[in-house]
Amino acid sequence: MASRRKLVYLRITPITILEVLIFVTSDQINYDDALQATILTTLYDEILKHLTVISGKLVTKKQHDLETSRTINPGGEFSISYHFKWLDTHQAILLRDTPAQGSSKKSRYKPMSVYPYQLLVKVEDPQKVESLYTYFSTAV
Repeated sequence: MASRRKLVYLRITPITILEVLIFVTSDQINYDDALQATILTTLYDEILKHLTVISGKLVTKKQHDLETSRTINPGGEFSISYHFKWLDTHQAILLRDTPAQGSSKKSRYKPMSVYPYQLLVKVEDPQKVESLYTYFSTAV
């Protein structure tokens, strides 16, 4: 069984992004854009519970609450396990704003701060739910 993983960036404020690392561990689950959209839609409320923006600034819950593993079974062909992981190295990325084709304007770059927690998501068969903590500590 080959696990597939994809790194997705979600903009959570105008200048902050959240890294979401998605692991699909089952060969029976077809990872495509529709599945990614389903995963992010399913996790949307869960993400908002942990990341709150007040007056343009992020306010997070306690570290213990963020790093606790949770499992959601949206019904159907897969289940989702997730937790937030603290990033020891803080990062920034540049987001390129590409002008319209044929325009004489040059590309502009906007700095984006990477949120200090990464969201780790494991997608697997609903009947086969392993320990998320064990999986991520060995797979990363």
